[in-house]
Amino acid sequence: GMAGALAAFFGCPLGGSLFALEVNSRFGVEYFEHMIEAIFCGEVTLCVFRSLSRLPIKPIWTLSETKIAETNPLHILMGAMIGLLGALVAYLFAGLH
Repeated sequence: GMAGALAAFFGCPLGGSLFALEVNSRFGVEYFEHMIEAIFCGEVTLCVFRSLSRLPIKPIWTLSETKIAETNPLHILMGAMIGLLGALVAYLFAGLH
């Protein structure tokens, strides 16, 4: 049910189904034995939802390709440092929790 709801809401049956399996997991063990059923449920739910609401089966969002102006290696280094800081915060949170 959750896989179908996420697939219909976000318009992404594969991502919604796998996310639904990941949310219900414990200790990092995902429910891979139900993956085929969840993906099938997501596909069917998306098709039924789109056909009943008379929406086309296509992506909801249109992304335009814009060029990033004025990038340099310093931006990449800053992004890497922010990523490492986030990893450190997650490590500390997991250790203290």
